[in-house]
Amino acid sequence: MKFSVQKIALLLLLFIFCKCKQRNKTIPVKNSVVNTIKLPPVLSISLAGEIGFRQSYNQGGPDWSEKEDEEMHKALPVVNEGNSFFNKQFQQFGFAKDNKLLLNHFKPDKSQSVEIKDQSGNRLTVKLELSPDSIDNKITVQSGTQSAGISFKNNLDRLSYKILDIIPGGYPEIVLLRKYYVIMGDNFDFSIYEIKNGL
Repeated sequence: MKFSVQKIALLLLLFIFCKCKQRNKTIPVKNSVVNTIKLPPVLSISLAGEIGFRQSYNQGGPDWSEKEDEEMHKALPVVNEGNSFFNKQFQQFGFAKDNKLLLNHFKPDKSQSVEIKDQSGNRLTVKLELSPDSIDNKITVQSGTQSAGISFKNNLDRLSYKILDIIPGGYPEIVLLRKYYVIMGDNFDFSIYEIKNGL
C-alpha cells in the first residue's frame, strides 16, 4: 500500500509539472499592439552649489595709514568658500578674476517673471518673489500645469539674481546673490539653482 501511495503522489507531481510547463509556453501573436503609458516629466528645482566672496574691512593695526585704509575699501572681495567648478565658471563669465569678485560685471535681472528655454526649445516660466522687506522669499518654476518651487529665509539681506547657463546642458540656472555685512566685512554669497524637467 505504501508503495502505491508513493507512485500516485509522484504521478500527481509529474502531471502538475507538465501542466505548468504548458502554461509557460509563449504563443507568438501576429499584428499585436502594445500600449505604453507615457508619464509626464517631473519638474524640479534644486540647489546645485554655492560660492562665496568676502570683502574684509579689518584694519592692520595701530599704525594703519589712511592710504592703506583707502586701498582696503577699494580691494575686491575674494573667494572664501565654494565649489571649484563654479569658481571656474564665474571666471569664464567674467564675474571673477584671480579668485576676486568683479561685482560690477554681474548685472542682475530686474523682472520678477522670466521665460527661459532649454537647448531643445522647451519653455518654462521662472517667478521670483524676492523682497528686501520680507523674511520669506520664493522661487517658482512653471511649465504648463506643472510647477516646482523653493522657499528660503532672507534675513533682510540684499537680494538679486541672474539667469545664466552655468551648468552646460538643460535649462539655464538661477544664480541668486545675497549681499550682507557681518563683523568687519561685506559678504557676497551666490547660490546656483538648477532646473530639471525630466523623469
